[in-house]
Amino acid sequence: MCPSSPFAGQTPDEMYFGTAVYLPAQLAAARSNARAERLAANRAMTCDQCFGQQASPPSLPNPP
Repeated sequence: MCPSSPFAGQTPDEMYFGTAVYLPAQLAAARSNARAERLAANRAMTCDQCFGQQASPPSLPNPP
């Protein structure tokens, strides 16, 4: 754990001087937007080779 993690993304100076009051909310919004963009990009990907196929677990050898 980072020593400044309780500061919710703010540096010690920002905490002391109160210069980044809205930073935790801005960081939370940025994380949410990045997650939504990644999800949309991943869902938009297609692959012609595996289109319509589902991944299956590897088959295990039969016991003797």
